[in-house]
Formats: sequence, structure tokens, C-alpha cells
Amino acid sequence: MRGAGDSPSSRWADAGAAPREFIGRSGLQYWEQFDAVELGWTLRADHWGHGYATEAAQACLDWGWATLDDDYFTALMRPGNEASVRVAERLGFTPRREDHLQGRPVTVYAVDRPNTLPAC
Repeated sequence: MRGAGDSPSSRWADAGAAPREFIGRSGLQYWEQFDAVELGWTLRADHWGHGYATEAAQACLDWGWATLDDDYFTALMRPGNEASVRVAERLGFTPRREDHLQGRPVTVYAVDRPNTLPAC
């Protein structure tokens, strides 16, 4: 069983923002109900369009491939979250199935372990 200490998590601030003004976070989380590790991210809407979510999620994904033995990682998308779908697609995720998380519908996206791993 994996715990929170087994994966990276990051909170980030915009260098041009007010001090200590966090604009988002990303990280890996194990979901027992899916028996899978999810790569998740969230970003304040007023900071969309700068590549922050993609960059942070890519760093977590690279860490996951280098550190964990999982054959794939998932990303759970709520209906209508097109901004996150675009981030997932840029990272190589594709839709795999429909499911539910905490009583809400989600599309489960996944990306398979690459043959060659990026350097961390």
C-alpha cells in the first residue's frame, strides 16, 4: 500500500505574484479503489495559459517513471474540464474508461511507461 510519503507533491507560486501566493499544485496519489497511481494537478484559473500545469505535471510524471515501478499512471478528469484534458493530452495521456470517484463521474486517462525514461 502506498502512502503520501511515496510520491512527490508540489505547490508552486508565480514569481510575479504576491509573496506566498500559491497558484497551484501537482503530484502523484495512489487510489486504492482503482489500484492505480494518479497524476493530478490544479491551477488557479487566472494563471492558465502559461504552461505551469504542464511543466509541474511533467516533472511529477518524470519522477514517477524514474522512482516507481508502475506500468502506467492515470489522470482522472471530471466532465467539462477541457483545460486539464489538454494538459493530459500534451503529456501523452489518452482516455481509457468512464468511472466514478467519490460519487462523481470521471473519465480515466492513462499513459503507459515509455521504453526510454527521461533523465531527472
